[in-house]
Amino acid sequence: PLSAQAELTAALVQPATEPGAQQDLNVFLDVPAIAAHFNLNGIAAQLQLQELQGSLLEGFALKGLTFSQGTNRVEVNGQIAAKESSQLNGIIDLRALESLAPGVTGDLQATLQAAGTLDTLDLHISGHSDRIMAGSTRLRNVAFDGSFNRAEQSFALTGMINTLRLVQGLKPARQCVLDLSGNSARHNLSFVCGGENSIFVSAAGALDE
Repeated sequence: PLSAQAELTAALVQPATEPGAQQDLNVFLDVPAIAAHFNLNGIAAQLQLQELQGSLLEGFALKGLTFSQGTNRVEVNGQIAAKESSQLNGIIDLRALESLAPGVTGDLQATLQAAGTLDTLDLHISGHSDRIMAGSTRLRNVAFDGSFNRAEQSFALTGMINTLRLVQGLKPARQCVLDLSGNSARHNLSFVCGGENSIFVSAAGALDE
Protein backbone atom coordinates (compact mmCIF):
# COMPACT_ATOMS: atom_id res chain seq x y z
CA PRO A 1 0.00 0.00 0.00
CA LEU A 2 1.00 3.60 -0.65
CA SER A 3 0.00 6.55 1.47
CA ALA A 4 1.14 10.10 0.76
CA GLN A 5 0.57 13.62 2.05
CA ALA A 6 1.69 16.73 0.19
CA GLU A 7 1.41 20.51 0.23
CA LEU A 8 2.14 22.18 -3.12
CA THR A 9 1.89 25.60 -4.72
CA ALA A 10 2.96 25.98 -8.36
CA ALA A 11 2.75 28.68 -11.02
CA LEU A 12 3.66 29.04 -14.68
CA VAL A 13 4.73 32.56 -15.66
CA GLN A 14 5.38 33.92 -19.15
CA PRO A 15 7.45 37.12 -18.74
CA ALA A 16 6.36 40.17 -20.73
CA THR A 17 8.94 40.90 -23.43
CA GLU A 18 9.20 43.02 -26.52
CA PRO A 19 7.75 41.61 -29.76
CA GLY A 20 10.17 39.19 -31.39
CA ALA A 21 12.27 38.74 -28.26
CA GLN A 22 12.87 35.28 -26.85
CA GLN A 23 10.46 34.42 -24.09
CA ASP A 24 11.49 32.04 -21.31
CA LEU A 25 8.71 30.25 -19.51
CA ASN A 26 9.33 30.22 -15.77
CA VAL A 27 8.01 27.67 -13.29
CA PHE A 28 7.65 28.60 -9.61
CA LEU A 29 7.35 25.93 -6.92
CA ASP A 30 6.64 26.16 -3.20
CA VAL A 31 6.44 22.73 -1.59
CA PRO A 32 6.44 22.93 2.22
CA ALA A 33 6.33 19.16 2.70
CA ILE A 34 5.76 15.79 1.07
CA ALA A 35 5.56 12.53 3.00
CA ALA A 36 5.05 9.14 1.36
CA HIS A 37 4.96 5.72 3.00
CA PHE A 38 5.12 2.54 0.90
CA ASN A 39 6.52 -0.98 0.68
CA LEU A 40 9.63 -1.62 -1.41
CA ASN A 41 10.42 -5.30 -1.98
CA GLY A 42 8.16 -6.12 0.96
CA ILE A 43 9.95 -3.76 3.37
CA ALA A 44 8.40 -0.58 4.73
CA ALA A 45 9.96 2.58 3.28
CA GLN A 46 9.31 6.30 3.40
CA LEU A 47 10.19 9.36 1.36
CA GLN A 48 10.08 12.80 2.96
CA LEU A 49 10.67 16.22 1.39
CA GLN A 50 10.97 19.47 3.36
CA GLU A 51 10.70 22.98 1.91
CA LEU A 52 11.41 22.91 -1.81
CA GLN A 53 11.18 26.49 -3.01
CA GLY A 54 12.29 28.46 -6.07
CA SER A 55 11.89 28.78 -9.81
CA LEU A 56 13.21 27.17 -12.97
CA LEU A 57 15.07 30.30 -14.07
CA GLU A 58 16.51 31.28 -10.66
CA GLY A 59 17.06 27.88 -9.08
CA PHE A 60 15.68 25.85 -6.19
CA ALA A 61 16.47 25.55 -2.49
CA LEU A 62 15.85 22.25 -0.72
CA LYS A 63 15.87 21.98 3.07
CA GLY A 64 15.85 18.21 3.00
CA LEU A 65 14.99 15.09 1.02
CA THR A 66 15.17 11.81 2.90
CA PHE A 67 14.60 8.22 1.80
CA SER A 68 14.70 5.44 4.38
CA GLN A 69 14.06 1.71 4.28
CA GLY A 70 15.20 -0.39 7.21
CA THR A 71 18.95 0.28 7.59
CA ASN A 72 19.13 2.05 4.20
CA ARG A 73 19.07 5.84 4.19
CA VAL A 74 19.67 8.66 1.66
CA GLU A 75 19.69 12.36 2.58
CA VAL A 76 19.99 15.38 0.24
CA ASN A 77 19.90 19.10 1.04
CA GLY A 78 21.12 22.44 -0.33
CA GLN A 79 20.37 24.56 -3.38
CA ILE A 80 20.85 24.49 -7.13
CA ALA A 81 20.92 27.99 -8.65
CA ALA A 82 20.68 28.98 -12.30
CA LYS A 83 22.94 32.05 -12.02
CA GLU A 84 24.56 31.90 -8.56
CA SER A 85 26.80 29.25 -7.05
CA SER A 86 25.00 26.08 -6.00
CA GLN A 87 25.72 23.97 -2.97
CA LEU A 88 24.05 20.58 -2.82
CA ASN A 89 25.07 17.81 -0.43
CA GLY A 90 24.00 14.20 -0.21
CA ILE A 91 24.71 11.22 2.04
CA ILE A 92 24.11 7.67 0.82
CA ASP A 93 24.16 5.00 3.52
CA LEU A 94 22.94 1.66 2.18
CA ARG A 95 23.64 -1.08 4.73
CA ALA A 96 21.44 -3.70 3.05
CA LEU A 97 21.57 -3.64 -0.75
CA GLU A 98 19.43 -6.78 -0.87
CA SER A 99 16.47 -4.73 0.40
CA LEU A 100 16.73 -2.45 -2.65
CA ALA A 101 17.85 -4.92 -5.33
CA PRO A 102 16.97 -8.59 -4.77
CA GLY A 103 19.85 -10.79 -5.88
CA VAL A 104 22.46 -8.29 -4.71
CA THR A 105 23.83 -8.30 -1.15
CA GLY A 106 26.30 -6.06 0.61
CA ASP A 107 26.61 -2.40 1.49
CA LEU A 108 27.46 0.99 -0.02
CA GLN A 109 28.29 4.31 1.64
CA ALA A 110 28.94 7.51 -0.34
CA THR A 111 28.82 11.29 -0.23
CA LEU A 112 27.71 13.61 -3.04
CA GLN A 113 28.51 17.30 -3.52
CA ALA A 114 27.44 19.71 -6.26
CA ALA A 115 28.67 23.30 -6.72
CA GLY A 116 28.46 26.02 -9.38
CA THR A 117 25.61 27.28 -11.54
CA LEU A 118 23.42 25.02 -13.66
CA ASP A 119 25.61 25.65 -16.70
CA THR A 120 28.92 25.14 -14.85
CA LEU A 121 27.83 22.50 -12.35
CA ASP A 122 30.57 20.44 -10.72
CA LEU A 123 29.52 17.08 -9.29
CA HIS A 124 31.69 14.98 -7.01
CA ILE A 125 30.94 11.58 -5.48
CA SER A 126 33.13 9.36 -3.31
CA GLY A 127 32.35 6.20 -1.43
CA HIS A 128 33.27 2.71 -0.33
CA SER A 129 31.87 -0.74 0.32
CA ASP A 130 33.02 -3.62 2.49
CA ARG A 131 31.46 -6.18 0.16
CA ILE A 132 29.09 -6.50 -2.79
CA MET A 133 27.85 -9.86 -4.04
CA ALA A 134 25.67 -10.63 -7.07
CA GLY A 135 25.37 -14.23 -8.21
CA SER A 136 28.86 -15.71 -8.33
CA THR A 137 30.54 -12.30 -8.49
CA ARG A 138 32.17 -11.07 -5.28
CA LEU A 139 33.78 -7.68 -4.56
CA ARG A 140 35.45 -6.84 -1.26
CA ASN A 141 36.88 -3.61 0.09
CA VAL A 142 35.80 -1.26 -2.70
CA ALA A 143 36.59 2.46 -2.83
CA PHE A 144 35.75 4.96 -5.57
CA ASP A 145 35.91 8.66 -6.40
CA GLY A 146 34.21 10.37 -9.34
CA SER A 147 33.54 13.82 -10.76
CA PHE A 148 31.65 15.52 -13.60
CA ASN A 149 31.90 19.08 -14.95
CA ARG A 150 28.92 20.18 -17.02
CA ALA A 151 30.62 23.19 -18.64
CA GLU A 152 33.49 21.09 -20.02
CA GLN A 153 31.41 17.89 -20.32
CA SER A 154 34.34 16.14 -18.65
CA PHE A 155 34.24 13.25 -16.20
CA ALA A 156 36.58 11.08 -14.17
CA LEU A 157 36.18 7.92 -12.12
CA THR A 158 38.82 6.05 -10.16
CA GLY A 159 38.23 2.94 -8.11
CA MET A 160 40.03 0.25 -6.16
CA ILE A 161 38.88 -3.27 -5.38
CA ASN A 162 40.93 -5.31 -2.94
CA THR A 163 39.45 -8.66 -4.00
CA LEU A 164 37.42 -9.50 -7.12
CA ARG A 165 35.98 -12.91 -7.98
CA LEU A 166 34.03 -13.09 -11.22
CA VAL A 167 33.19 -16.82 -11.38
CA GLN A 168 32.70 -19.35 -8.61
CA GLY A 169 35.63 -21.76 -8.38
CA LEU A 170 38.04 -19.27 -9.96
CA LYS A 171 40.70 -17.79 -7.70
CA PRO A 172 40.06 -14.10 -7.09
CA ALA A 173 42.01 -11.26 -8.65
CA ARG A 174 43.52 -8.79 -6.21
CA GLN A 175 44.38 -5.10 -5.94
CA CYS A 176 42.24 -4.03 -8.90
CA VAL A 177 42.43 -0.44 -10.13
CA LEU A 178 39.87 1.27 -12.41
CA ASP A 179 40.54 4.57 -14.18
CA LEU A 180 38.05 6.28 -16.49
CA SER A 181 38.55 9.87 -17.64
CA GLY A 182 37.91 12.26 -20.50
CA ASN A 183 34.84 13.79 -22.09
CA SER A 184 32.19 12.78 -24.61
CA ALA A 185 34.53 13.56 -27.51
CA ARG A 186 37.37 11.41 -26.18
CA HIS A 187 37.70 9.19 -23.12
CA ASN A 188 39.98 6.45 -21.86
CA LEU A 189 39.40 3.40 -19.69
CA SER A 190 41.88 1.12 -17.94
CA PHE A 191 41.25 -1.74 -15.53
CA VAL A 192 44.09 -3.75 -14.01
CA CYS A 193 44.10 -6.56 -11.43
CA GLY A 194 46.95 -8.60 -9.96
CA GLY A 195 46.97 -12.04 -8.36
CA GLU A 196 47.01 -15.52 -9.90
CA ASN A 197 44.18 -14.53 -12.26
CA SER A 198 45.34 -11.12 -13.40
CA ILE A 199 43.22 -8.83 -15.58
CA PHE A 200 44.26 -6.05 -17.94
CA VAL A 201 41.80 -3.97 -19.98
CA SER A 202 42.56 -0.74 -21.84
CA ALA A 203 40.23 1.09 -24.19
CA ALA A 204 39.62 4.51 -25.76
CA GLY A 205 36.41 5.82 -27.25
CA ALA A 206 34.30 8.74 -28.39
CA LEU A 207 30.61 9.63 -28.56
CA ASP A 208 28.86 11.69 -31.21
CA GLU A 209 27.36 14.84 -29.72
